[in-house]
Amino acid sequence: MPSRFQFERAVRSSELAPLSRLLALTVATWADVRTGVIPDHLQPSLTTLEESTGLVRASVRTHLDKLEAGGWLKRNRPSVAAARAVKARTKYKLLIPKGAEVPDSDGIELGQDVTDARAGDALDERGLGQEMPQARAGDALPLGQEMTVTRAGDALSSYLGPNGPKDVQPPRAAADDLPTRMLTKWWEQYGRQTAQGRTSVRAAIAAALENGIDPNLLWQALVRVGELSKPITGGTLQFALSELRKNTTGADVIPLAGGRRLSTADQRASAAMALAAELAAEDNQ
Repeated sequence: MPSRFQFERAVRSSELAPLSRLLALTVATWADVRTGVIPDHLQPSLTTLEESTGLVRASVRTHLDKLEAGGWLKRNRPSVAAARAVKARTKYKLLIPKGAEVPDSDGIELGQDVTDARAGDALDERGLGQEMPQARAGDALPLGQEMTVTRAGDALSSYLGPNGPKDVQPPRAAADDLPTRMLTKWWEQYGRQTAQGRTSVRAAIAAALENGIDPNLLWQALVRVGELSKPITGGTLQFALSELRKNTTGADVIPLAGGRRLSTADQRASAAMALAAELAAEDNQ
C-alpha cells in the first residue's frame, strides 16, 4: 500500500480528470501520512465527501466509480442491512495503478516526522506540518503549528465583529439531522435547476417538520415543487401539499392488522424514523 505522500504525488502527476483528481486528493486527507491507511473512525461518508469537495452526490458517486475502475481506490461497501443497523460505512483504500508515475519526493512534504524541535529553533524540512507543543506568548511559532493562544492565558476563541464578539468557528448543524438529509437528497435531484440557496431550502424543510408535516408527505411535496422548478418556501410547499391531499383519502388514523389503529403522531414518528433510516443507509453505501 502506498504512503499518503506517494499517492498524492502520483495523483498530481496523473492524467485524471480534474474532478476525479480533486476527489482522490480529498479522500487522501484522512489517510495516515506514512502508511496511507484511513482509520475506520475517519472513513468519510458520501455526505462528508459531498461537503468537502463541493460536488453534488451524483458527481461524487460518478468519480468514485472512475477512481475505483482506474485502480486508484478500492471500496469495501457494507450491506444495506449493516448500513441501517450499525451505521457501517464504506471503507476506502488508497492504491496506485500499475504503471502510474510516482515522482520522487522533493523532501519538504508536510507532516513528516520530526524528532526534536523547540519553539524558536530553525525548522528544517522534517518538521513541516508536525503538531508541536503549544507555543507560549512571545515564543516563535514553528511552521505548520496550529496557534491556540494569543496572549498568555487567553484562549483564541472569538474575534470582534461589527456586533460584538463572535466564535471563530461557528457551530454547524449536525450533518445527520433529518432536515439536512432531506435537503441533501432533494438537492442531488433538483439543485442544478434552482437559483435558491441550500440554507433557505433547509430552513423551509425544517419549518415544515416543526409544524408537524409528515416527513414522507413533505418529501412528496418537495419532489413536486422541484419538478415545477419553483423555490422551496412555505407557500409552495402548502400548494404542493394541497395537491397531494386532493389525490389521497384518509383520516387522522390508519388501520393496522388486527383492527388496531395508528395515530397521526405515531404515524409521523414512524415515517420520520423510516425516512431517516433510508437516507442514512444511502449515505453509508
